[in-house]
Amino acid sequence: MDALLGAVLGPTFIFYVNELGGTTSQYGMILSAGSVAAMIMIPVYGKWVDTNGNKYRKPYMVTFIIGIVANLIYFAACLFPKGYIAIYVLGLSRFLAGASGAGRTLSYTWVASSILPNEQRNIYTVLSLCRTFGSIVGPLTNILVSDIDKEFQIFGLTVPVDPNNSIGLLMVGGEIFLVVIMLLFLQEPPDKKVNKKGKSEESSTKTESKGILYALSHFNIFFPIFTMFVIMCSFQLLGVAFSPIARNMGYNPVEISEVFAVGSAVLAIGMVLSMVVSMSNVSDTVMVSFGIGNFFISCLLMYMFWTEGAGYWQFTLPMYLMFFGYPFIGPANRSSYTKAIISNKELEGSQGVMMGLMNQAAMFAGLIAPTFIAAFVIRDQAEIDTSLNKHELTAGALFAPILSFILLACLLWHFFFTDLPTKRESNNDTDAISENTMLVSGAAKNSSRSSLIAINDRFSVSSEAYRRMSVEIMGVPNPVETKYEMELNKQLLIDKELWDEIEKLDDIED
Repeated sequence: MDALLGAVLGPTFIFYVNELGGTTSQYGMILSAGSVAAMIMIPVYGKWVDTNGNKYRKPYMVTFIIGIVANLIYFAACLFPKGYIAIYVLGLSRFLAGASGAGRTLSYTWVASSILPNEQRNIYTVLSLCRTFGSIVGPLTNILVSDIDKEFQIFGLTVPVDPNNSIGLLMVGGEIFLVVIMLLFLQEPPDKKVNKKGKSEESSTKTESKGILYALSHFNIFFPIFTMFVIMCSFQLLGVAFSPIARNMGYNPVEISEVFAVGSAVLAIGMVLSMVVSMSNVSDTVMVSFGIGNFFISCLLMYMFWTEGAGYWQFTLPMYLMFFGYPFIGPANRSSYTKAIISNKELEGSQGVMMGLMNQAAMFAGLIAPTFIAAFVIRDQAEIDTSLNKHELTAGALFAPILSFILLACLLWHFFFTDLPTKRESNNDTDAISENTMLVSGAAKNSSRSSLIAINDRFSVSSEAYRRMSVEIMGVPNPVETKYEMELNKQLLIDKELWDEIEKLDDIED
């Protein structure tokens, strides 16, 4: 639904800013206002979930209420005097919308809390597919409101309703719909017990001492965050510059919406293909690399192709390439990030905050990129007329392909100097196994070593504890090799003693 609302607003927003007496620079600053609020609120929502027992209904309800208020202010901005006052009111509406949208990122934390790690990439792909559907329907919705031109009286005040501000009422209806969906269908993840300080009881003293700086020191955590930042900067270049340049070329809001609708259809095709590739067990690294390659070409073509008098394909091809490439990046990048967090025991009990960190990177891009692009990248018509190359964008637009190239270089470095050596070591360890049983051959096939102590989520506490006792009696030791397995072994011994006490009480009652 957020994608739908954003897609509805995008093609008309520059026209609404101009209607209220705003400039292109103010247009960029207003877009950044939402990202400022989101950066502030994302860790707040993440901390809220981490400390309330992993419950989501109350945080979601707060986001919906803020969203309704924000969109009502958006609708009413045209009632204020044109100029700075109306622009500030419009900026306030986008600030509150950003605070509301920050809470929607909780959906990714919910997936991390409720879905098995090996299934999360497919779930993230489905979520992206839903966003794609909203992006397709959103621009087409502008056709429905394009002919609206009404006025009505409220307490003696004349309230105009036109294609620009009517979007606010449409978004209010969308927020109310989300409230209903949430109340009917949202299922809370498994409970997490929290202590008096609001900390998860699952986290140890050592775990609680680890923070964001510790997490960012790991490449597998930092790189997905940096990737999200770069991708969102590239999207901002497209999102901020496309509508003003299209307007300069003579496109109206409906025509811009139609182009975005075609782009969203291309995005949907890319999403389906990425889902097929994902089910074939292609690695996250390969998928992200392919998507980033598309972004590099797309951003480079924006600068080269967007010139005065450009034809349809010159103008739209960069957007279509970017839309096609994103499905290969988003779900795979978020999946690898989630796996890195879950596998790092030092971050246990802080998943809400850590999942919000990636979304903060996206919001940080939304904070700095729109203002920079509106002020230093988009050229006004007078500058284009006096220039020799007739480019719609300055050379500052090359920041996007440069960042994409840096991402590709980092991926290649990590692949050749980290992934390949690790894989060779794993293969050598597998080749050193001398047993030829089906169990050992199966482990070798999966390039991983299975340990009895690691199987803890498919059996009850009692059967797991007694199974371990029985094999030890027969002289088969349970290997305790890693820090995680040592902690698990201690917990299983405690569970066994507790289970024995319960059985003794049952015998006494009998």
